[in-house]
This record gives sequence, structure tokens and C-alpha cells, in this order.
Amino acid sequence: MPIDIVYNTGETDLELKNKYNYDGSELRKAQLRMIKMLSFLNDICKENGITYFVAFGTLLGAVRHGGFIPWDDDLDIYINDKDLKKLRKIINNGSYPYVIQDYSSDKGFVRYYNVLRDLKSEYIKEEYQHNQREYRGIQIDLFPYDYGVMEWGVRLVGKTYGLNEKLFLGKNRVLTALIFHLTRGGIIPFLKLISKFKGRKKVGLGYETGDSGYYYYTNDVFPLKTINFEGLAVPCPNHPEAVLKIDYGCNYMELPPENQRNHHKVINIRFYD
Repeated sequence: MPIDIVYNTGETDLELKNKYNYDGSELRKAQLRMIKMLSFLNDICKENGITYFVAFGTLLGAVRHGGFIPWDDDLDIYINDKDLKKLRKIINNGSYPYVIQDYSSDKGFVRYYNVLRDLKSEYIKEEYQHNQREYRGIQIDLFPYDYGVMEWGVRLVGKTYGLNEKLFLGKNRVLTALIFHLTRGGIIPFLKLISKFKGRKKVGLGYETGDSGYYYYTNDVFPLKTINFEGLAVPCPNHPEAVLKIDYGCNYMELPPENQRNHHKVINIRFYD
């Protein structure tokens, strides 16, 4: 998208870049590392027949800005269970500067979805849950997608995750492990089994996130196509505009007011290379 486009706020992409992610800024350093990680992920997935596609703010940034939303400090993709297991085995058994972080690789990470972590950086944050984790580098969120997801099931999973991370993490390893394995090995597979009877008309965010409301018509997502993201050709939904309307509403091409342009994580980052 050309840098002279004028948004609803009167700002241009160049002005936004100069304000938020100018060259040399902490935010831009983090974004550049994530671009490097996405390039690696893109290549690994192509080489091994693994399907993924960009999601949420990453998809919005690709459509509206041709890359990162200028103030955005995370990167989101969708990947299904089968492909995630394959990807995790390849990366965690290889000699790469990254790790796929889940409970099996990091007992301080009790979320039910996975992230790709950079091993040569570290977020420095005064946050209890963050500092319980072994791996604290820059990340790409690997969100699972599934068919026929039931909102009540997602809310149930969200409650167990919140209970575990807020009450037991780092304080009671037995209860932490019990709740994790009960949910990840029992509740979630049971919910997925029920969902199989609901058909494949809609696809969206899986139970593992504990976050509901993001469900799309399957033919708006598949077959995938490619989109430009910071110079990379990456997979995206077949009809990204339909997906973005569900995620962000009909005015997704408009910029939010400044007080809603939130950074998620970037406070201080240490790089080790």
C-alpha cells in the first residue's frame, strides 16, 4: 500500500512509521526479528507440506499497511493440530535458534496453544507469569483452528487456563500439572469429538485459546491464497475482507483513535546476537 494514502485520521503510513516504528526504535527491532522468524516459518512449512495462514492483526496489517500495523508488536498465525505437531517435531528436534514453546518444553508455560520463541532475545517484564517461563524471547503466536467450535466449550477451557496461570503457576506444581493435563488431555479432546458432529461449515479459533467469537465460513478461508507482508508472500484466507469484518467490524480499514493503539509486550527487549 503506498505511503501517501491518507487514513480517516488524516495520517499517512509514513507519518505513522515516524511516530511508532521508525528505524532503530525498540518496536521496529522487535518487528524485524519477527519478520525473520516468519520467513523461517514460511520456508519450513513450504518444505514440509505444512499449512498455516496469517491471522488477526497480522492479516489486518497485511491488508491495510502491507506489513505490520505500525504500533503492533506481535504476530499471529493459524495452524491446525496435525500440522502443529509436525512443525513442533521438526523445530524442537533441529538445530534452530527457535523453539516451539508448550508445556512439554517449558513447565512454566501453561497455555494450551503454542508459540514460536526466538532463543536469541528476551522480553524484560515485571510480570509474574512471564518470569515463570524458561523461554521469554520474541514470539509468534501459533493459534489452532478447528471446525464446529462451541462457544460454551471455549469459555470452559478459558476458565481452567485462567485458574491455572493466576492461582497455581509457580506455587503448586502438582495442581498446575493436574489442571493442565485434565484440560489438554481430557476436556479439549472431548469437545473436539463433539464438534466433529457439527460439520465443517464454519472454521475458527480452536478450544485451546479459551477465546471465543472468531468463526468464519469455511469457503471464506479456504482455499488459501498469498498476500504481501513486509516483502514476504505469506498464506492468507481466500476472502480476507470477510474474515476481517468478523474480527474487527466493517470499518477495519479505518485507524482507531490513538488511545486504542496498544502495544502488547514491547517494553524492554534484550538481544543476544
